[in-house]
Amino acid sequence: MLVADVIENDHLDKAALSPPQDPEGANTLEPDLIMKQERTIEILKACLDIVSDWLVSEKGTYNTKCITEGKQLQDSSVEELDENLRKQWPRKGRLEVEIFQERKSQITGHNRKYERQVRACLDKYNALEEEWGVVLEKVQEEFQNFQNQVTRLQDNLPTGKNLAQLQGTSRREKDSVQSFEETCREIKQRLDDISYLQPDLLIHNNNEMLGSCQLFEDGGNYDKAEIEWYQGQMNEINEMIVKRKDQRLEKVEELV
Repeated sequence: MLVADVIENDHLDKAALSPPQDPEGANTLEPDLIMKQERTIEILKACLDIVSDWLVSEKGTYNTKCITEGKQLQDSSVEELDENLRKQWPRKGRLEVEIFQERKSQITGHNRKYERQVRACLDKYNALEEEWGVVLEKVQEEFQNFQNQVTRLQDNLPTGKNLAQLQGTSRREKDSVQSFEETCREIKQRLDDISYLQPDLLIHNNNEMLGSCQLFEDGGNYDKAEIEWYQGQMNEINEMIVKRKDQRLEKVEELV
């Protein structure tokens, strides 16, 4: 075999080409199919710029859409609210007339009832206070008159010239004592009446008034909180009456 007949095998050189070639010299891949790093970075940067521009554009579009739709929803909600309010006006009027006005009238009546009771109670309390002062003055006056009369009778004893005059003085002394005792009994009855009978009656009337206030659940038209308020106010008045009653009883004990 001649050296000139030897064919050099260059398939390794062809395989190392870009793109690789087969032994016949045909490309096995498209020439520009393989991308270099620089090209890949360039493509990614371009994609990133496109995506960023799209996001900014969509953000603006979405923001405008939200503002527009929000305004539409707000207007729609206001219209719906106005419509619902218009539907409620007849009901509001019925509540105003049938319930609110009726309840207002009831509460006004309750206040007037309570005020009448308090006014009557305080008027009677003040009248008892005035009467108490008058009776105490009457006590002092009666004691003084009796003492003066006894003193005069004692002064007349030495001037008695006979038995008849002494018997007359003794009779006047007995009459004076009897009259004074009757006056004391009358005054004691008035003091007892002013000291505890009338005050107890005032407290009884106050409690009776409160007892007549029936709750809703009992068939009345009073609320529980309403009665509790009246009870608290009335308790203050009753405590004032009891305190004055105790003071008068102590004074009566001193006089007796």
